[in-house]
Amino acid sequence: MIDRRVSAGVQVVVDVPLFHLDRPFSYRVPEALRADVSLGSRVKVPFGGRKRVDGWVVGFVDDDELPADAREILRVVSPLPAFDADGLELLRWVAARYAGTLIDVVRLAVPPRVAAIEKQPQEAVGGPDGAAAPEAAVGPGPGPAPSFGDPLVAR
Repeated sequence: MIDRRVSAGVQVVVDVPLFHLDRPFSYRVPEALRADVSLGSRVKVPFGGRKRVDGWVVGFVDDDELPADAREILRVVSPLPAFDADGLELLRWVAARYAGTLIDVVRLAVPPRVAAIEKQPQEAVGGPDGAAAPEAAVGPGPGPAPSFGDPLVAR
């Protein structure tokens, strides 16, 4: 299920591999982008002296909770969220358990962008209401799905 909220602001973890920056930063969401932003969205944001960096939305902030100097997100990189609330909880657990930063875990867990998948209509990937996608749109025909360990067993 895609967690979409129309909110004035978001909490974003930025893709800057420094331990002391392992925390969410608040950004304003421009009106034009509010419908596209959801938990787990990959976004481009201004950060420090860099023009723009990648980041992932990890929370929402109401307008009255936003700092006065909060900057706006520049764009939504991917219309498909990389994780949901349960996935974010797991990513945070892995980071805490193995003494890593959240951004390192997200970077390793989330595959690189696949433009072909992002161009598909959202209904083919999983409708906006969270309904399952038609079988033909997501994979091969009938039969049991292979389990995670099947390629290892075949060796």
